[in-house]
Amino acid sequence: MRLVPRRDARLGSGLSWLLLLALIALYFAVAEHRIALDPLDRRMPGFSQMLSAMADAAFTADGEGRYRLWHDTAASLGSLVPALVISALIGLVIGIACGAQPLFAASLSPALTAFSTIPALALLPVLLIWHPASNPQLPLLVLGLTPLIAREIQQQTRALGREQIDRAFTLGANGWTLVTRVILPQMLPRLLVALRIHLGVAWLLLIAGEALSESPGLGQRLFALRAEAAMALILPYLLWIALLVYAGDGLLRIAPSRLFPWFTHGARAAA
Repeated sequence: MRLVPRRDARLGSGLSWLLLLALIALYFAVAEHRIALDPLDRRMPGFSQMLSAMADAAFTADGEGRYRLWHDTAASLGSLVPALVISALIGLVIGIACGAQPLFAASLSPALTAFSTIPALALLPVLLIWHPASNPQLPLLVLGLTPLIAREIQQQTRALGREQIDRAFTLGANGWTLVTRVILPQMLPRLLVALRIHLGVAWLLLIAGEALSESPGLGQRLFALRAEAAMALILPYLLWIALLVYAGDGLLRIAPSRLFPWFTHGARAAA
């Protein structure tokens, strides 16, 4: 049951987009006014300044022959995507084990709870000390996301109807068959939902980790631009990151229903 009618929800979405466009228009109006008063003011760049800076970052090679925007994006996604895959696989295995087997739950659940309460960024100094010359984003993301995903899958596994498990055992299933034929197929689409829920956390860890460790990526570039007060490129970079997050969220939103057509209720619930 929907608490808000679909038509009202669409109307609210349309109003949100109109508000966003109005805020953008207001910003550029104020920025152009400030530039007219002081052409050297760099705190609020105008549209032409941001477009020129972004075009330069995307289509003009630097001294090393790199196109900064695409190089930074590839570096960040090169850490984010493998981390999501590794965290998803480990979290799926641990979550199903803790949700289906009381023995694993008794031994691993306290550790999951403890790790999920530790701010992942607090582990960054340890990672930098252990491997000062390496890129710490991958282990940082895995350590931060795996407990969250594992707890989510554990709760979803425990929430499965008891009649499904009893029926599987009645039909002759053993423990392994129960996991592979009953639990795992139902957890795979829920795993994608869990990844979507924690995608914002992943990007937060990525940007902060890159900035603090000075590793190549969008986060490191943003903090390098801050030192130059290059607002004409900082703001487009922020919009580019928002676009990447929005694209990833949209992909994970439609993936469960496309890959698992029977999983319609859960996909809609997370939409």
